[in-house]
Amino acid sequence: MDNAEFPNNVRVEYTRPNNNPKPNPNDIGQGAGTELKALLSIIGINSVPNCTCNARAKTMNQNGIEWCKNNKEEILSWMKEEADKRGLPFLKFGAKRILNYAIAKAEKKGI
Repeated sequence: MDNAEFPNNVRVEYTRPNNNPKPNPNDIGQGAGTELKALLSIIGINSVPNCTCNARAKTMNQNGIEWCKNNKEEILSWMKEEADKRGLPFLKFGAKRILNYAIAKAEKKGI
């Protein structure tokens, strides 16, 4: 069979779908940590390459809402530590309000 004889000859190749894709190391999941990051980004505070923000947000997400509710002081200490590293002012009252709102948003979404 020469292609000249069959000008409409089409070649079809099959590939198997990748049912086991590699996990994305930057995927932190969903939860109160993700909600906190989103709220902080609204006021211009974003993760940077050398911060522990993503790892801590992932910890919050993986441990769940109840853990976040029971460990607010620890999470606030993380926020203060990062603010100090960045030379930003830290107001515990304001940080606590943002944290509580992040937890409430995650809870409302059922995450």
